[in-house]
Amino acid sequence: MPHRPDASRDIPDDGPRLPVLRALYRTFAAVDRVSARHIDSLGLTQARFDVISTLGDTPGMTVKQLCDAALITKGTLLHVLGSLEALELVERGKGEHDQRQTIVSLTPKGQALYEETFLPHVGYMRQFFEQLTPQEQATLVFLLGRLEDVFTQSSKPAAP
Repeated sequence: MPHRPDASRDIPDDGPRLPVLRALYRTFAAVDRVSARHIDSLGLTQARFDVISTLGDTPGMTVKQLCDAALITKGTLLHVLGSLEALELVERGKGEHDQRQTIVSLTPKGQALYEETFLPHVGYMRQFFEQLTPQEQATLVFLLGRLEDVFTQSSKPAAP
């Protein structure tokens, strides 16, 4: 006999929350799809592009700083750093003031790749965002920042 859900367990009426989550996920997926397609056309994976664009025009940063600034997980970051190092696009060194720190920076070849790819990608994505008015863009930035604050400032989610 097939399993039937317990009819006494009704899904609570979440009002506008479920539509907000769906809209957020759909929007992220659409932006990610368009961005990934363009990054791929530049000859990079999204993770490599993320690391290169985060390090571009900087003197380098610690692995922790890079992990905090990049949009990928630490496990993925370490793997990507290894592949970028093998391609001679990044290098790792010791911290000037703390030898225990590992500083990651772009090599000249990595900086050149950053300069060849970052601004073209920003320009490509601009055409989509320019379809929103400056006020709409400002509102979107504000609301997304508020939503991020709600999720990051809460140390422990409330029990359901």
